[in-house]
Amino acid sequence: MYRIILLISRVAIFLVSLLCSFASAAIAGDMGSAGTNGQHQSDVPEFISARKEIPAELLDQKKEGTYWIGFPIIGYDPDTLLTIGATVNLFNDGPKDSPFFRYNSYDRKTALSAAYSTGGASLVRFIFDAPNFNASPWHIYGSAQYLKSDFENYFGVGSPTLEPLSFPGSDKTYSKYEDFLDAINQVHNGQTYRSYDEYKQQQAFVDFSVERDTLGGILRPMVGIQIAYYDIGDYTGETHDGAVIQTTHLRSDENAGRIKGFNGGWDNSIRLGLTYDTRDFAPNPSNGIFLQAIGRTSLKAFGSIENYGQFKLEARGFYSPFPRTRLILAGRLGYLAQTSNTPFYILSQAPGVDSSSTWLGGFDSLRGFQTNRFVGNNVAVASAEARWFFAKSTVWNQNLAFGTTAFVDAGSVFDSIGDTSLKHWKPSGGVGFLLSWNVSTIVSFDLGKSGEGNLFYMGLGFPY
Repeated sequence: MYRIILLISRVAIFLVSLLCSFASAAIAGDMGSAGTNGQHQSDVPEFISARKEIPAELLDQKKEGTYWIGFPIIGYDPDTLLTIGATVNLFNDGPKDSPFFRYNSYDRKTALSAAYSTGGASLVRFIFDAPNFNASPWHIYGSAQYLKSDFENYFGVGSPTLEPLSFPGSDKTYSKYEDFLDAINQVHNGQTYRSYDEYKQQQAFVDFSVERDTLGGILRPMVGIQIAYYDIGDYTGETHDGAVIQTTHLRSDENAGRIKGFNGGWDNSIRLGLTYDTRDFAPNPSNGIFLQAIGRTSLKAFGSIENYGQFKLEARGFYSPFPRTRLILAGRLGYLAQTSNTPFYILSQAPGVDSSSTWLGGFDSLRGFQTNRFVGNNVAVASAEARWFFAKSTVWNQNLAFGTTAFVDAGSVFDSIGDTSLKHWKPSGGVGFLLSWNVSTIVSFDLGKSGEGNLFYMGLGFPY
């Protein structure tokens, strides 16, 4: 794995240089009336002229120039147990007299995160994000990540995941996840199913995308690439406290030919997308719509283990019924279709311009259900949420705002596009607390409740 990470790092350095060179070369022909940030030119460039300005109540809190934000990562769930870590974000918002100050979340952002859990998970992630790179129409995004998880969830694939939880060691079904855990952790005659719905995963990847503002900045075509390697481990036959772990769900589906990717391997892909975006402030929008169509393909010709494709359609809407109150109504509707050769560990990854989201289960989609609880070749998700920022304060020169949220999520999986219907959707809901830090950083603390139990989440940003 060390050699793989070293190889990916070298490729990352090469691709960053290539993309930056490409964007810099394009700037000369795309500058229009923008000039450079250093010139502090106040005229709005044509390529962002159709965007909405940041709401006045947020613009007043936006910091000028360079600053950093650091905060701990703390969380708990039955899978990873206690998670601790930290995130450090370095922002450059540019000068206030730049037109980009009024329209962009930030000029550049560099972030480094590291976390470790007592349940056997660890994460290191680096992100670079530059909207309107060097005052041009080009948006450059890059990331690199290493993730290790000793207890990644696998509940099967397709419509059978919609059924109540069960395992071969019992003829019962379980409506509550905690009851299911108690059952599989039992030992009988030196045998246990304690890891029936778990597997081990190591993942390393680098990812880059480039968007270009058109139609005054509200329509953005994009292209992205990803180089990734997955190392998969199965628990079948291992021992725990002297008990032999019986055939796992993953091994059973592999033996039956129901999944692809049991042995892991390379997953190198290209993404093409188109986004229509009229939101007034991307990290915390109060008005506007976000429509996105994005396709992702991974080919053996790129060095991948499988030929497969994904296509996602997503619509998000935001509305503030009472201007300047920061009461925001938000909604989302999305659909993900994937080909039959898609590896099982990719099926839950809904592609995006900058990163993927997890559908279905967990913070990104069904809050209150376990991550990857419902996975299939065709996935639908819908959400509605009310967000209210009721107070703000300045502490040690840091602009803070405090809010609360109430949400409902729903989703389902289908074995084919033709099976798509409103039947068998899984609902969840909950409440949360919100912290806005220097406008662009949102920290969400959500308590989700589903038919299978309750889960608490601490996440950066909103699920949508």
